[in-house]
Amino acid sequence: MEPNLNEARNHFNKSRELIKQGRYDEALKELDKAIELDPKTLYYLILYAMLEANLGSLEKGINKIKDLIKSGVVDRDELCIQAEITEVLEEGEEELDEKEMSALREIKK
Repeated sequence: MEPNLNEARNHFNKSRELIKQGRYDEALKELDKAIELDPKTLYYLILYAMLEANLGSLEKGINKIKDLIKSGVVDRDELCIQAEITEVLEEGEEELDEKEMSALREIKK
């Protein structure tokens, strides 16, 4: 794994720990760092949108994803394919919650 991807994963893991502690603002900052280093990892983007939703603004999280797509950092088609794969895999194990589904639907627009 490339150094930036390792660092991104570390920020992601730290964000997950902060989420467990209910420290959403701090978790969002860590996740933002992970996305900055690795903007193509769908799970980081969805979790970011979900955190924004927890803080009262799913739209803000979705807009961040759309901005990454518009700027060319993230390829929309690739992201949609990852979203479809994730949705199929998750359905086999458990239903996606409404926030996850909403984030996936918005990304596909």
